[in-house]
Amino acid sequence: MNQSANQFIEKVTAQISFCEAHEEVILELRSHIQDTLAAADPLLPEAGSEQRAIEKLGDAEEIGQRLNLIHRDQTHWPLVISSGLLVLLGWYSLSTLNLGWSTGLWIALGLSAGGLLSRVRPGRLKSASWPVFIASMGVFALAYRWLGVAAADGLYLPVGPLNVNVAHLLLVPILVSLAGLIGRQFFAAALLTSLFAVLGLTLLFNSPSVFIYYFVSVLIMLVWAKAAKWMIGVFGFLTATFAWHGWRTAVAMATAAPAEENRHTDFILQHLQSHFPLLATGVLIIGGWMALQCWFLSLKLKGDYPRTLAVGLSTLFTINFAHSALTGLGVLPMPVNGVTVPLVSYGGTMLVGYLSLIGILVGLYRRKSLVGLSVKPAP
Repeated sequence: MNQSANQFIEKVTAQISFCEAHEEVILELRSHIQDTLAAADPLLPEAGSEQRAIEKLGDAEEIGQRLNLIHRDQTHWPLVISSGLLVLLGWYSLSTLNLGWSTGLWIALGLSAGGLLSRVRPGRLKSASWPVFIASMGVFALAYRWLGVAAADGLYLPVGPLNVNVAHLLLVPILVSLAGLIGRQFFAAALLTSLFAVLGLTLLFNSPSVFIYYFVSVLIMLVWAKAAKWMIGVFGFLTATFAWHGWRTAVAMATAAPAEENRHTDFILQHLQSHFPLLATGVLIIGGWMALQCWFLSLKLKGDYPRTLAVGLSTLFTINFAHSALTGLGVLPMPVNGVTVPLVSYGGTMLVGYLSLIGILVGLYRRKSLVGLSVKPAP
């Protein structure tokens, strides 16, 4: 393109304050100019044809001002504020158990991870689907076969002084990668590989709760994306099977009194109900509001990949929080090993995982106007 076309594009982007929209707007404008040139009379000189194509788009400043009203930094503040309040309530709750300092460090790490992921463009997340999936399965194999340390509540991977819960570490990356692989070549192989990995952890530790969350989240993503019926059938069957198994196990081994050594992790809600009932009420209200905000955000997104990914992540948070709330209130039987409350229970990997989840959702919403970007020529 000649200098006049570049100057026109610069004038348009100069009016758009949301810098992350510049790249998409530039590509769209160049595409319109190229399309107009392709349809132009081949007998006209190239410089004249390009100038006519630019004039057909309209006034650069007017186009830029119009696009500036559409493409803005649209941070979803209700979700950011509700998640921040829930994290603060969790930190204060754990501070009453002398775990404030260590929790604060994990929160800082989780906020850093969430902040970085909120800056990643959806297209780059999707393009990284295979590398993320392969890395996730590699970490699982490394922990399962060689370096993992088995405990009563799961498989842990020692990383320096830290013990990383493998299930909590991998849930979000697997969902991110599977959402980007739906409909692509070898997606069925990736789906089955993740299925067997999760099944292996479930059978090894007889702790179906976290893995039910995974199955339900993937099932909702498959239904939303209108995937193959056999995939939906397989995950629907597994979801029902593990839910029934989890229910029978919870009924048979239900506990009303939390173990003293676990009151900061899987029984934190019961601890709050006993000692800080107002704090427990705040956790339930804010967590429920946060789950609603996740779904409101998801339904406002555009494009197949952003909506599918957001629906899967929203399902993961919602079902985990709903399960913890219902067991804490006595509506469902409490498993003998309890239920983790997202962003409230003690657990560094869980905190980082869910704060990363929030960061991805916020990032998807910030760029929702950039999906299907179109600059229409002036009449």
